[in-house]
Amino acid sequence: MAGLTLLLTPAANAATIDLTDVSGDVMTATLDDDGDVSRYNREGGEEGDIVFARVQHTATQVVIYMRYNKLSVPTQYAGYVYALEGNNGSEAFIGISTRHGKPQGDGEAASDTQICALSYRINYAGDSVSARIPRRCLHRAKYVRLTHISYRVRTTDTSDKIYYDSPTRDGGTVNQVVNSKTPWVVTG
Repeated sequence: MAGLTLLLTPAANAATIDLTDVSGDVMTATLDDDGDVSRYNREGGEEGDIVFARVQHTATQVVIYMRYNKLSVPTQYAGYVYALEGNNGSEAFIGISTRHGKPQGDGEAASDTQICALSYRINYAGDSVSARIPRRCLHRAKYVRLTHISYRVRTTDTSDKIYYDSPTRDGGTVNQVVNSKTPWVVTG
């Protein structure tokens, strides 16, 4: 029975996990008139390129920090989407949307059962974004892990192009990026 328990318990690295991400792995998804992806490209470039990520899991909160090669006020729209998963089956989602006229944007957080408190900051001078939610939003899960995607949208008369990156994957389709998760982080 002890062996079975060990198999079901995620391996934890620490109360904090730091990840580095390769530069130049910003991808684009070009959408057709129906909103379906017509092609993917590796764009490279500095803007929105994640170079470092930290997930911290304390007794009271989960803190996410992302540093970018370059982060500027978007010319049109940009956003940061975080999906957190607890080993107890709980999930929480954080969404921050920005636009040129409102560079700090609007943010919201919710779990599978409740709206959650959210504190976040976009630091354009420091090329970073940080967000935090209470641990109770994940029903006090002992372990958490993160999927993240940063995106920018450029809309023209002829096409919509979504630029995106993740700290856990070097390129890939949107589905591959969204399904790429950090290792589990135990409560500190």
